Amino acid sequence: MAKLDFSNSEDVRKLKNELDNILEERLHKIDLDSALNALNEQSFGAIKDVFESVTDKLYETKEGKKIIAKYVKAVREGKNTFDAYTINEFVRKAPHVSNPEKFLTEAISMTNDFDKSAFKEEKKKVSSVVEEAIRFAGVDSAWVSENINRNYAINNSIDYLITHKANMGNLAEYVNNFETVKEHLIKNMREEISEDADKSGRELIDELNESLSGLRDWERDAIKKISIAKLSKSDFSKLFEEYKEECRKKLSESIENEGVSTEMKSKFQSMAQRLDEKKYNEDSVYEDILTLAELKATLDE
Repeated sequence: MAKLDFSNSEDVRKLKNELDNILEERLHKIDLDSALNALNEQSFGAIKDVFESVTDKLYETKEGKKIIAKYVKAVREGKNTFDAYTINEFVRKAPHVSNPEKFLTEAISMTNDFDKSAFKEEKKKVSSVVEEAIRFAGVDSAWVSENINRNYAINNSIDYLITHKANMGNLAEYVNNFETVKEHLIKNMREEISEDADKSGRELIDELNESLSGLRDWERDAIKKISIAKLSKSDFSKLFEEYKEECRKKLSESIENEGVSTEMKSKFQSMAQRLDEKKYNEDSVYEDILTLAELKATLDE
């Protein structure tokens, strides 16, 4: 390496430029680290917005698509993050309704069993994947901040409504947040009026699933059914039993198939026994349904 001559202006200027570049890169890293460290403290809607801001960049490579799959997995495996994702989509992509207040009240009622404490831990897992996505996409802290602030008011108000119950102590704050979301609904409802409310709900879920391309067919189908069940407040035990029964039939067909080896029949019988022992569990129903959906897809092959 040539020795620098500090009496030579060109050498000094070259050193200054190199130091400026090093310091600029360091500042960018510090700013990005700071923005990402604080991401978990943001509303779920803000975390969702930040991730979706780099989705196009992620789709460009196989590694990026894997990060998208990790994000989907993190969201869906958390009962409360899945609810938060669904309610954000439902509220922010609302169809035209004649009574926005009733629409919002009904939407909020779908999260009556929301676990605020568990939500915090589940959100950490989602935000860690979003951090990975941001670093992979190579965007800076300004990009992150812009997308955190893009829907700041509505995101925070939705978070407040799903993590708090109205009571005499917080009534004013609850009403203020409710009004913020209601005003957003009034200003942003779709113009077209659907004659089929159930169809509108399914259209919303179809849009949600478009963002999950890259998943296997059985995953998309299961997520769609879970989402529809959640939006329509259906009994999840029925969906669980539906998948369980389909798996039971497939296993019975495999066991009775004369072309199946004795060893494979024994494996199928063991699987059938474990399946019979599997019971509905509200705390793990999302994961259980997806597991059953995967088993059914495997048996279909």
